[in-house]
Amino acid sequence: MKKFPGSAKKLPPVAEESDDVGGVFGLPGTHLPEISPKATQNGRRRSVTSRQVSASSSRSRLPALGSELGDDQGHNHTATSLLAHLEACASAGTSPEEDLEGLQRLLKHCPGQAVNASEASFGLSPLAFAANSGSAMVAKLLLDEQADVNAVCKLGNTALHLAARGGHTQLTEVLVARGAALDGRNAEGWTPMIWAAMSGREGLIEVLLAAQAEVQLQDNEGRTALMWATRHGHVPAMRHFLALGGDLTLKDYSGQTVMHHACQQRAARKALVSTEAVNSRLLHSASAGDLPGVKQAIAAGATVNITDSEGASPLLWAAARSNNSMVGLLLSHGADPGREDSVPGGTQLLRHSTLRAHSSAIAEVLRNAMKANKLLLESVKEGDWTAASNALANGAFVEIAGKCERSPLMWAAIHGAADAVVELVKGRAALDRRDVHGWTALHWATNQGAAKALSALHHCGADVLTRTYDGDTPQHIAVKNNDDVMLIVLRCAGADMNVKDLQGHTPIQVAAIRGCAKALNTLVALQADAEVRDAGGRGVFSLAVANGQMA
Repeated sequence: MKKFPGSAKKLPPVAEESDDVGGVFGLPGTHLPEISPKATQNGRRRSVTSRQVSASSSRSRLPALGSELGDDQGHNHTATSLLAHLEACASAGTSPEEDLEGLQRLLKHCPGQAVNASEASFGLSPLAFAANSGSAMVAKLLLDEQADVNAVCKLGNTALHLAARGGHTQLTEVLVARGAALDGRNAEGWTPMIWAAMSGREGLIEVLLAAQAEVQLQDNEGRTALMWATRHGHVPAMRHFLALGGDLTLKDYSGQTVMHHACQQRAARKALVSTEAVNSRLLHSASAGDLPGVKQAIAAGATVNITDSEGASPLLWAAARSNNSMVGLLLSHGADPGREDSVPGGTQLLRHSTLRAHSSAIAEVLRNAMKANKLLLESVKEGDWTAASNALANGAFVEIAGKCERSPLMWAAIHGAADAVVELVKGRAALDRRDVHGWTALHWATNQGAAKALSALHHCGADVLTRTYDGDTPQHIAVKNNDDVMLIVLRCAGADMNVKDLQGHTPIQVAAIRGCAKALNTLVALQADAEVRDAGGRGVFSLAVANGQMA
């Protein structure tokens, strides 16, 4: 058996938007457009002032409005003056608050319609520029001059969207108090709450929640604020949404639940499986003997082995109430009858069920489940599929995991047992279940060179593009093992042979760096991009030479 992977060093990014929460104006990966110094000198900036700011000044080149505009001049400066000043501030990265008196004078002499004018590129109003800079004081000035609080730019963003995107809590309070639309959608379908979820600012989220902004709205991809907070690993923000009944079973339009969005965010995953809201619902229902409530909590993703303040688990409550149906339900979803609870005395669950409930039937159910789970783990590790089948028939939990969180399905992949893979999936084994290193059954099948098991997993719906926590796809794993057969199998399964790892390397680049000639030749035959270059402009041959692989 091949060597197991080492500890994950870092988490892979979430697609391409994990660090950039959609850009200032609502386009993924975009930023506030820079106003070039040349453009401002040749047109709009000159309309504000002709004075040259001292070159020795540490400030950016901004017009000093306070001393430039007299009464007569002011009337000649229309909407262009106000927009030019705010655009110049945005370009220079400075706050318009630096010359608040000059801005007040400019507003005094500008006609009323100037505060609602918009620039040509994105349709941004003066209030939008203020919102993007996070300036609550400038926003107040503009709103006092009848600026439209709900003015929309060409991409559908209002000032509240931009304030939420930037995490500007004080400004958000000002806009909300002035009647900003709480649930407006931009071109992506994002609401201010979704922007806030992306930025992960707790204070901002609390302001929007206090104003009764909707938290369950879905964007154009079907994603909720909870999903976006989860994608970006903002656990405190997630807790806010979960406490309000965030639906863990809801799927976006690509079929992904919140847990799918958390797959590459370790902290987010932990938060989801231990979320207080849904776990409290489970504990309350179990203690009250409410079987439908327990079912709903489990369906919402509750942790079945959670304990209350007194150390009692849902299974203990079910046993204490002699509720055989609830006991069976909890066991089938992974409740561990062998774990020790934290009730004073440290006695095991089995003993509690006997002492408290005096139910021999439940004690027998618990005893059998404990034996079956132990048998299942032992048998899958040894590759004894007859014994594993018997354990499942006797009530073992198909997702029971042992050391390093490896599930029976992962062990089937490790042993290359294609038939066992199919049977476990039929028994509700999760294809996307990960171990502590972020490896799925598909990664393990690839690592072990188990072509039949990999084909079975693919046939059952496993994702051939999934990454480990180190960022490796199955293709990268196959290359590192110099396994040409697995590369061919993966290509037949639809795997992208030009996908990049966390270092920005495609499989063929990894093959060159590691000197995996067989894998490299196979990738060339599979028409992988042999002309690809790294960030330094080096081709495949140069990478091989640089890493001592051409001796």
